[in-house]
Amino acid sequence: MNLIYTFTKKIKLVALFSVIFLAQINAQQFTASTDFTKIGVNDRFQVTYALSGADNSNISNFRPPSFSGFKILSGPNQSSSVQIINGKMSAAYSFSYILVPTAVGKYKIGSASISQGGKTFNSNELSVEIVQGSSQSSKNNNSGEVSNADIRKNLFILAIPDKNTVYKGDQVTVTYKIFTRLNISSPQISKLPQFNGFWTEELDLPNNIVLNDEMYNGERFKTAVIKKAALFPSSSGSLKVTPFELKIPVVVKKKRNSRNSIDDFFDDPFFSRTETREELIPSNTITINSLPLPSSNVPSSFSGVVGSYTFEATIDKQTVTQNEPFTLKLVLTGKGNIKLADIPNIKLPGGFEKYEPKTSEKINRIGSVSGQKIIEYLIVPRVTGQHKIPPVEFAFFDPGKKSYVVLKSPEFNLTVKKGNGTYDVSSNGLAKEDVQLLNEDIRFIKTDLNDLTYANDFSLLTSWFWFFLIAPIFLLFGAIKYIKQLDTLNGNIQLSKYKKAEKAAKLRLKNAQKFLELNDLPGFYNSTYNAVFGYLEDKLGIQKSDFTMESAIAELTKRNISDDLIIRVKSLAEKCEFVRFAPKGESQETAQSFFDLTVKLIIDLDNNIIGRKKK
Repeated sequence: MNLIYTFTKKIKLVALFSVIFLAQINAQQFTASTDFTKIGVNDRFQVTYALSGADNSNISNFRPPSFSGFKILSGPNQSSSVQIINGKMSAAYSFSYILVPTAVGKYKIGSASISQGGKTFNSNELSVEIVQGSSQSSKNNNSGEVSNADIRKNLFILAIPDKNTVYKGDQVTVTYKIFTRLNISSPQISKLPQFNGFWTEELDLPNNIVLNDEMYNGERFKTAVIKKAALFPSSSGSLKVTPFELKIPVVVKKKRNSRNSIDDFFDDPFFSRTETREELIPSNTITINSLPLPSSNVPSSFSGVVGSYTFEATIDKQTVTQNEPFTLKLVLTGKGNIKLADIPNIKLPGGFEKYEPKTSEKINRIGSVSGQKIIEYLIVPRVTGQHKIPPVEFAFFDPGKKSYVVLKSPEFNLTVKKGNGTYDVSSNGLAKEDVQLLNEDIRFIKTDLNDLTYANDFSLLTSWFWFFLIAPIFLLFGAIKYIKQLDTLNGNIQLSKYKKAEKAAKLRLKNAQKFLELNDLPGFYNSTYNAVFGYLEDKLGIQKSDFTMESAIAELTKRNISDDLIIRVKSLAEKCEFVRFAPKGESQETAQSFFDLTVKLIIDLDNNIIGRKKK
C-alpha cells in the first residue's frame, strides 16, 4: 500500500509540475472588468479581477481596492479553471465582487494587486458612472418579463466594414457579428443582405461558431462572427448594403398574472418559468463610398484590375526547332479580385502561332480574397532564325499607393533551328528545296508540232467524274453553314451558356454528390448552391458580377415562371446560405433529401424556362 501511495503521489507531482511549466509558458495578465460602465443607483453589478496564464497553486497576497462609494454585497468569490486548446494549456484564477452604488456620480474603482511566483501584478482601473433610477431596463418590470426593448438592447447584429471609403474595384471586408447577453439557440436566416453594386466573394469561416467575451459601449457581451464577405464595388458613388436579418429563438421569463407570497418564494432564478420567443434581429445598414479611379496617367495596358499584385513571365525553352512548340507562362499573384483580372496581352513576332491559353486559379478566401492566376500559352514558331518576344505588360491600380502600377517581364530571345521538311525563308521568299525541284515540277514546252495528236476520247467522263465534280460544291456550302453557326455560337457567349446551362448544372450536382458520399456537408451545400445559381446565371443570361437573388427572381418573374417555383428557389437559397456557416445540425439523410429536391427544382426550372422561351 505504501508503494502504491508513493507511486500515485509521484504521478500527481509530475502532473502538477507539468501544469506549472505549461502555464508559465503562456503570457500572464491581471485584468479588471465589469458588466456595466453606466449603472443605476439601485442596480447591482459585478467586478471581476482575473489572472490568466498562471499557476493556481502559487498565488498569494490578493489585495482588492477600497471600493469607495460602493457597498459590497458579495465577495471575494474565487474561481479557477484550466483549459487545453490545440494542445496548449492555460490556467486562470479570478476574484469577483457584487457591488451596489451608494450615490450618484462618476467613480473610479482602483487597481487591485496579486502575487504569483515571486512577481506582483497590478490590474487596470475601472471608470463607472452612477445615474438615477435603473439603467437595466429589464429590472423595471416587476413581473420579471423581458420586453422587446430589452431584447433589442441585449441582442443585436452589427455589420462592420473594415473601411467605408474605397476606390472602385478595391476590396471591402464586411464582418457580421452577433452580440448577445441573452440565452439564445440556433438562428435561422430570415433575409440575406443585398450587395447591389458589388462583386461579392464569401469568406471562409470555421465550421463551428465560437463565442467570445467582448466589451461594447461599456457592457460585456458574448459575440460570434456569423458571416464574412469581401465586397468589390463595380461602380462609383454611395453604395448601400441592406441588413442581414436572422430569426433567433430567445429564452425569456414568463409573465406572471399575479403577485403573491408563492410567486415571491419562487422568484429565485432556479425556479423561474421560461418560454422561447422567436425574434427577428436585423443588422445595421452600411454605406460604402466608392471613389472613381484617377483619369490621369492611365496605362494603355490597364484593364480595370485593382489591388496589390506581383507579375512574372517565363518561357520553358530558349532554343527550339521549327514547328516545335514552347510554353510562355504568366503568373499573377496578389491581393484583390484576381478572378476578374484579364489575361495580359502578348505580342509575337511574325511567323509565330499561338493557341488559346490554359488558365488556372488558386483563390484564398481566409480573411480577405487573394491568390494566384496562372496563364500558359502554347506557341509554335514557323520560321527559323533569331527572334525576340517583346516584354509582357500588366497594369493595375494600387489603392495603397493611390496610383497605377505597370509591371513588365523581360524581353525573351528565342533561337529557332531548321527542322525536317520545313521552310528556311530567304530574302526572296522562296525555300532552297523549292528551287532544287523546279526542273522536276515544270516541264519544258514542246517546239515540234509533228508528234502532236488529236484526242477524241471521252471515256473519262463517267458518273464518278460528275460525282467528284459536284460533291465538293455541296461540301463547301455545308462547311460554310457549319462555320457560320459555330461563329455565331462562339460570338454569343450568352447563347453558348444558355445551351450548356443544364450540362454545367449536372456536373456541379455530380460534384455535390461526391461531397455527400464523403459526408462533407459544408462542401455538399456549397456545391449545391453553386449548381442552382450557376444554372440560373447561365440560363437567365445574368453576368456573375451582377447576379443577386433579387435579379434572378426578377428575371424569373419577367418570364412568367410560377410563384411556386420562385418560392422553392428562395427556400433553397436560404437553406444553403444558413448551412454554409452553421452546418452542425444537419444530417446526411436530410442532405440526401435536399439533394433530390434540388435536382427536381433544376429539372422543373429548365422545363418552364424552355417552354416560356418557345411561346
